Amino acid sequence: MQRELREETGIADAALVPGFRETTRYPVRDRDGRVLEKTVVYFLGESPTEDVRLSREHDEARWAPLEDAVSLVAFENMRRLLRLADERLGGAGTPT
Repeated sequence: MQRELREETGIADAALVPGFRETTRYPVRDRDGRVLEKTVVYFLGESPTEDVRLSREHDEARWAPLEDAVSLVAFENMRRLLRLADERLGGAGTPT
């Protein structure tokens, strides 16, 4: 997890929050048009680093208060994930 986070964001000092591991599954089409199920596992971490350097796999990153972040994401499963992360961090609407 730490290696991928560093490769995709440049963040090298994140500490995992124990006990948070969420999985989502959704359909995607491959290059041949076949529908496959993609599984993504999310972990929660904390870092003093605010600067993010994105890899080619991403278009944008931003830090936002919880409700702003919830309104920015398009899918209900991601809104649920943000709320679960907030609850795990104490439920104060902390930046995500």
